[in-house]
Amino acid sequence: MNGSAHYRLFHLAWLAGIAGITIALCSLLRRGLVRQQYVRVALICGLVAAQAYRFREGMDFPHHLPLQICNLTSWIAVIACLRLYPAAVEFTYFAGMAGAGVTLLTPVAPDRLFFVQHGVLIVAASALVFGGISKLREGAFWRAYGYSVLYLAFVGMFDWATGANYAYLRRKPREATLINVFGQWPYYIFIMMAAGLLIYWLLWLPTRPGKRKRDPIPAAEPSKASA
Repeated sequence: MNGSAHYRLFHLAWLAGIAGITIALCSLLRRGLVRQQYVRVALICGLVAAQAYRFREGMDFPHHLPLQICNLTSWIAVIACLRLYPAAVEFTYFAGMAGAGVTLLTPVAPDRLFFVQHGVLIVAASALVFGGISKLREGAFWRAYGYSVLYLAFVGMFDWATGANYAYLRRKPREATLINVFGQWPYYIFIMMAAGLLIYWLLWLPTRPGKRKRDPIPAAEPSKASA
């Protein structure tokens, strides 16, 4: 087996594993076969451990900071699992599923840590919403997209001031990714934003109010104590 075929098998195995764990966990949660509190604690541990290990050798200003969208979303996911704040749940679901999902499909620097870091974010976002731990409020789609635009505005100013390239707002990645088909700078930025809006809308479809009327699981309120 050559290197390319071996990588494809490695990639597909990780995607299948992440999907399988996500589906199994959501099913267990919805059937009440596992306690939500235990799952939330486990997800918090996984999210924190993945981020801590990623930056185990320290940070380097301005290029090696936890400012990529999946880094930020992982910490928001910790807050969402800990407190179930609606805004944190919304951002975790949309930004986590979209950002980590696209990144996993077109990985830039794939290794085991890469798949664990993004996989645990997919599992957390899915468990919160599809596992019935919490529910999205009316208008969550637009709020989450607004939060994402604010993130882009912040990292855009940071990139401009420091010469960094978070969210690839200054230049496209060297590796082959989906961004490469979006044209040259700055046009690919607007195409990315439009593609993000479409992905957020697709993620909203299975969770919108009309779909939830037949769902017997009550909406979760923010907890008054940490998990």
